[in-house]
Amino acid sequence: SPGPWHQDRHGHLFCHGDQINTQDIRYLTFRKLSKNRYTKMLLTHLPLGPAMVEYLKRRLKHSNPAFRRRLPDAQIAAFAEARFGDGAQTVFAGHFHQAHLYQNPEGRQLHTLPAWCITGCVSHYDSEKRTVRSIALAHQDLTCRCA
Repeated sequence: SPGPWHQDRHGHLFCHGDQINTQDIRYLTFRKLSKNRYTKMLLTHLPLGPAMVEYLKRRLKHSNPAFRRRLPDAQIAAFAEARFGDGAQTVFAGHFHQAHLYQNPEGRQLHTLPAWCITGCVSHYDSEKRTVRSIALAHQDLTCRCA
């Protein structure tokens, strides 16, 4: 989608979720520096550009453990309520690599989804029951790259 999330006509909002935790300054700084058209153009044309990006991702993963051990509940709730205020009914977010449900008093929900690459499962949403469940992939031999 052209923006940071996509909302369908049913009020389902889908996002990566990497910008939800506004307290994770290291990640947000890395994201701002690495995910812009100038940096992408430069790294695409440098011989070691892709390797440099992978190296930085690995370093960041191990340099910020406090933000990886716990879910940022307050930031998730704030993000959810802001999106609900914009008309979203159900929000789906990745990035946190674990399943979690935030539900407000009106019954609107934000689901964080587990990493399929790590768990071998994908998430299935039942719109009638408004539930998310994990389903094991039929083939565990898929090759994936996880940062």
